Amino acid sequence: PTDSPYRTAISGAVLKLQEEGKLHTLKTRWWTEKRGGGSCRDEQSKSSSTANELGLANVGGVFVVLMGGMGVACVIAVCEFVWKSRKVAVEERGKTDLALKN
Repeated sequence: PTDSPYRTAISGAVLKLQEEGKLHTLKTRWWTEKRGGGSCRDEQSKSSSTANELGLANVGGVFVVLMGGMGVACVIAVCEFVWKSRKVAVEERGKTDLALKN
């Protein structure tokens, strides 16, 4: 919890373990070695503790959603423009009809 007296101590200990690389070692031991997973990986990729950089495959979905949203927004903008243009045309036609009758 936010106001817990142990929060800073635990957070500091976890940060220290992460900086020393022990957290990664524990994760590898318990998640892959104990469960039999990770046996197909290289030894080199197992021992490296650096983060992988984000590639297009990792963030491609964001661009798909962004382009889809932009497409929908453009369609809505065109529909609003056509609707407003027709509304103004009908109002102008009504004013012209009234002027011609008088």
